[in-house]
Amino acid sequence: MEKIYRIRESVEQAHRAANLAVAAFEKVRTGNLVLASAADVASAIAALHADWRRYELGLQEVQLALALVPDGPKYVVQKANLLRVKMRCKAGLGNLPEAKALTSETANLLRSPEIPREERNRAGSAIGTLAATAWLAGAGDASAELLRESIQKIEKQGSSPRDRIANHPCLDPSERRQLDRR
Repeated sequence: MEKIYRIRESVEQAHRAANLAVAAFEKVRTGNLVLASAADVASAIAALHADWRRYELGLQEVQLALALVPDGPKYVVQKANLLRVKMRCKAGLGNLPEAKALTSETANLLRSPEIPREERNRAGSAIGTLAATAWLAGAGDASAELLRESIQKIEKQGSSPRDRIANHPCLDPSERRQLDRR
């Protein structure tokens, strides 16, 4: 709702919707959440704070979320998305050198060979989001290169539904051959 109101240029309603969203996320946070979900909630709150230029609050939420993200390859993209929000907050506070360093750190994290195969399209997409965010925040010296890299990674993963079905691990070799003949 907050984004809809902002697009309609109803600043008061957008601000109210953002505050209601933060309150709702705070209420959810008091529940019994697994660490990755609690980190997602803190990440959403951080992004809302960044949207409203409350960068210090955004940084606090990012730090909380980073502490909650479990270790392991499955969570690399989630951690990278948090670093992207952190970069945005640092840039918003005028700390462009640190924001640029975070852009590089985040891009390197999204290039990690540890990222599971099923998360690689998401990682490629996250590189594109990082590029756009860095460019909008003024910390995007390498945004064009990152966007190009994002497109290449997504294309490399095979974005057609037929490719995803044909390479699905549940198909046996005879079913794959049948798909290849079509």
